[in-house]
Amino acid sequence: MESVSAADEVTVPTAAPGGYDLPNDPEAERAVLGAVMTSTDAIIDVVELVAPDDFHEPGHAIVYDAVLQLYGTGEPGGPTAVVELLRDKKLLEQAGGEEYVRALPSRVTKTANAPSCAEVVRKKALLRRLVRAGARIGELARVADRNEVAADEVIGSTSAELASAVRGHDREYSADMVDMLQALMADLDARTSPEDLSGIPTGFFDLDELTDGLPGGSLTVIGSAPGIGSTTLALDFARFAALRKGIGAAFLTLTDTTRSVTHRVISAEARIRLADLRSGRMNDADWTRLARKASDIAEKPLMVTPVTNPDVRSVLFTAQDLVWQQGARLVVIDSLHMLTARREPRYENREREVAEITRRLKRFALATGTAVVVTAQLSTNPGPRQPIPPRPSLADLRDSGTIAHVADLVVLIDRPDAWERDSIRAGEADLIVAKNNNGATTTLTVAHQLHFGRFADLAQR
Repeated sequence: MESVSAADEVTVPTAAPGGYDLPNDPEAERAVLGAVMTSTDAIIDVVELVAPDDFHEPGHAIVYDAVLQLYGTGEPGGPTAVVELLRDKKLLEQAGGEEYVRALPSRVTKTANAPSCAEVVRKKALLRRLVRAGARIGELARVADRNEVAADEVIGSTSAELASAVRGHDREYSADMVDMLQALMADLDARTSPEDLSGIPTGFFDLDELTDGLPGGSLTVIGSAPGIGSTTLALDFARFAALRKGIGAAFLTLTDTTRSVTHRVISAEARIRLADLRSGRMNDADWTRLARKASDIAEKPLMVTPVTNPDVRSVLFTAQDLVWQQGARLVVIDSLHMLTARREPRYENREREVAEITRRLKRFALATGTAVVVTAQLSTNPGPRQPIPPRPSLADLRDSGTIAHVADLVVLIDRPDAWERDSIRAGEADLIVAKNNNGATTTLTVAHQLHFGRFADLAQR
């Protein structure tokens, strides 16, 4: 008898068994759509909970997707913009027509209710997946009985159905040990030489040797007192990954302009004094190096993105778009002390707010599989009675002890000549690896070439 798979003869049910409608709540769906068409804050709240395929009504999914497209391009997602976008895509009638779409915001009484409505939509989507999975499991059993398919195969198929239903709800799932071991073996096999790193290289030999690169899902914090170089080091990480290794690297700045960051990149790569580059006072050799390096940099996957909305949800929405649409594997955010985490009621103090921001950054890294790097300020500023501050430590991370607890890697920067002009260690900087989940903690010495906007291994001086 020819072997027949039970799954081959099963069709996907479009209604629940018994003829009743699949679980859904059209009012909650309309409330979510009205909220995201009215408020940017609502989009940020809802996008973490609901995807387009969570909507039961196909037209609602079309409208929601249009709002997300507009938000991703920085355009307002109000009724007029949504209608025009759907008309351009010839999807307006499928969405319910112009009158219906324009009326959606009138369904909203308070946009603050958007998360609770989104939770309802999300719950109904899970229940629909479970109903469909249950119907398919029943049909699998009947087909298996008709075709004398082995029970083990039916059990395997039913397990897959349930896993698929839950996976669609949580957007994540646990791999079994076999899958994890296979992935590990594949990763080891892909490393053709001992010099290959499992994570994203930083460009600093000793640091990469210590950490094996920055792994996906990790959060790295670079801390320094103001003006010591945390932004420079963070940009060094992104610059090396993108320009030397061809790895997509996004640099999101809340403190600088695209023009200023570009100056830093060009200065570091072409070795043109940053002050000369900014003022335009360059010699012929500088112009030659600039022309050569500019064309190289333009072809590399370095994404410099200025951020004007400091809310961490908005920043991570932008980062998520760079990961999904532009292929970023390294996300650098400058800086932690500029981020906010809005909520009602407000956080009791800044320390609690920073703790929540740090946890969100870590969750984002895990959810996207990217390596996230964020700069942070230290509170070790010299004062009139203490002209030379003590060596930085984890306790100096400003605003929250949670930063050190949540981060996988913490690198603190100390520059002796920043406090002692006549220091015998002029031109050197210590990278204090104060926390390292993947190895030892130690202090590494590098060269600072801040006139070129960069740090470098001592051997490269």
